[in-house]
Amino acid sequence: MIWLLACVGGTPDDSQSNVQLQDSASLPSLERPDAELAWAATDAEQAVQGILNQGFPSPWVGMDLYFYALGQGDASCPGMAAQIAPHNLQGCQADTGWYYSGMSRFGGEMRPWDQDTTLILETEQAFGDFSFRDPTGQSFECGGHQETGVVLGEAKVPLAFVGEHKGSYLWQGHEGVYRENVSGQLQVQVDGSGSERRIQLSGALEYLAQSMHSTLSLSEACGWAPESGTLQLREPSGAWLTWTPQECTGCGPLLDEQEQDLGQVCLDLGPVAASFQKQLDQLP
Repeated sequence: MIWLLACVGGTPDDSQSNVQLQDSASLPSLERPDAELAWAATDAEQAVQGILNQGFPSPWVGMDLYFYALGQGDASCPGMAAQIAPHNLQGCQADTGWYYSGMSRFGGEMRPWDQDTTLILETEQAFGDFSFRDPTGQSFECGGHQETGVVLGEAKVPLAFVGEHKGSYLWQGHEGVYRENVSGQLQVQVDGSGSERRIQLSGALEYLAQSMHSTLSLSEACGWAPESGTLQLREPSGAWLTWTPQECTGCGPLLDEQEQDLGQVCLDLGPVAASFQKQLDQLP
């Protein structure tokens, strides 16, 4: 921001030189015209359900894709099993026809779980800023990281799974949701036992061209309907709509930015839970 100061002629004792200066701390106010919403409640329900039915981004799937892509190279390119060798930063082509460039790293650690120091959290993280390309020209692009972790109890029994997607991730060869860019920062926690298993989704994400922000906690006891939280949706006009489902129903009002009720929306979040079935199956 550039402030323009006008110089006023005259001497300090010139009675005509008293000038009222505008308060420089005040900023001009800008009014943004309200955009007309493109969605009614039924439109939002159909659009979002259509996306959810295709699955949900999973950091565990993202990690698998990373290792799949690296496994298509050879000993010289990318040069390492878990990451691109540093000397291939500028790019290299493997005998298989795959191309690798950029920086990628893989690491892991074990530490006490913050919520209970008697338990161990074992994590893995694949991160970097890289571009892979298969022989047909399909791209694998990443700027960020996928992190996964498992909380281990006695005898290394899994008691919870945690994951995070952060940044931007795309594998055009994927048959699922990663075929288009997935971006944002979303944390996932899968825990519980028996029929009390739950999935907590916290953060912002855009996938299949739909932006959303979640604080939802999905419960198996509710048939994978939310037991608490909200889901904010960005609709085509750019406005944010807020869906607050009633406990264990999967249905609730959709409000606009002025908190006007647009009507009831009912969503089946079963496909979201199915995206974490592998983790759910490992819980006691």
